[in-house]
Amino acid sequence: MKRLIIFYMLFLLIFTSSCTPDLPAEIVVDKIFSIEGTLNRTDLDYPFIYIAADVNGFWRVDLSDNSHDALELPLLNTQLNILKANYIDANGNEVIALTEDKVWRSISSGTVWYESDNGIDRIFYPKALSRSTTDPRKLFFINNGEAMYYSLNWGEDWQKGVDVSVEDFNNSYWDPYNGGTIWIDGINGSQEQFVMCVENYGNTQKDISIPTYDEAEWCSSLEFFGSAIYMRTSDNSEKHIIKSVNEGETWSEIETDYPDSIVISRFFNDPSHAGTFYLTDEENEYIYRSTDTLKTFSEFIPLNFENEDEYIHKIYYEPMISSLILVTHYGIYLVSLEGI
Repeated sequence: MKRLIIFYMLFLLIFTSSCTPDLPAEIVVDKIFSIEGTLNRTDLDYPFIYIAADVNGFWRVDLSDNSHDALELPLLNTQLNILKANYIDANGNEVIALTEDKVWRSISSGTVWYESDNGIDRIFYPKALSRSTTDPRKLFFINNGEAMYYSLNWGEDWQKGVDVSVEDFNNSYWDPYNGGTIWIDGINGSQEQFVMCVENYGNTQKDISIPTYDEAEWCSSLEFFGSAIYMRTSDNSEKHIIKSVNEGETWSEIETDYPDSIVISRFFNDPSHAGTFYLTDEENEYIYRSTDTLKTFSEFIPLNFENEDEYIHKIYYEPMISSLILVTHYGIYLVSLEGI
């Protein structure tokens, strides 16, 4: 009988061990590039992430191996001074960059640059650079106080669109479902945020209707998924995620399950996983994840930045290395999702 009990206990131990699921892999947030609070804009085009770091110039970080080598790609004026870097956009060897008074083009992944302003009379604080998500030859930017410009040939030549006033234009977003439709956000002269939309690459302005909330409203995220537009907008007391399925003519508010104690700042679409979005909160305590197009969400990655002023302003998912790339004002962080 004693032998039988021992045999039974041994069998139970082996069976239990074989049925115990593997523990989840530890999530590590690894800083791979540092800069002192001047990181402005980035663009991910594997194997590189390109960084516009304001007065600290342009950089390119290699994500294809664990060394994450960073190479400076200086834009120099005639006195060989590094120019202030504002915006950057890359596709393969083709890279377009903006400084305060020039448009630059590289056909060598940023190693050699030349001015590319054919078709533009005078460049003054160009802003809101972006590239079509469906046709990489097509580019767009706004020449502050003059006009919108677009290129159909990688930035080699530019064509003028509608005139613009002196506003603080920030970002532009190509609608992947409507060829030459581009959304733009910025701050007007009254320090109020605005969102506008243009068609035909910026030749005509489109009428849109965005819900107005009490007091100051603002937009922090604009993403496209499943032929719909998703926008994170807010006023002083509320928080809203709204959705349009008719190109911005009407909007509906999405009911989400996050509690009032959490203020979601921004969200980012993961095009590699349908319906998946990553979200950040005001305190930068977590990255949250939604897998049902922003209806529900859960804590995904805990954050513990050494610098209390760190603020995530961009999240990419890179399928080639199964990782999230976090962009803050102070650097680039990599989070491997292998095994998670």
